[in-house]
Amino acid sequence: MDERLFRTLKVTAARENKPIGRLLEEAVAEYIVRHRPGPPKNGLRQFLDSAPAQISDELFRQILQADYHEQ
Repeated sequence: MDERLFRTLKVTAARENKPIGRLLEEAVAEYIVRHRPGPPKNGLRQFLDSAPAQISDELFRQILQADYHEQ
């Protein structure tokens, strides 16, 4: 890993009071969800497929506004 990126990761981990491993785990989980093949998912399916408690406020609002009958 690039040294500057690793230093930034360490600072971020300290600022968020999380272990570096946890931040890496969150980043990998988000990457996997974003790069899944297939059409974009809406509503409940999008929520269930998101990493636990790691969705943005905007995505949470979209999920709440989605029509669950469109699945």
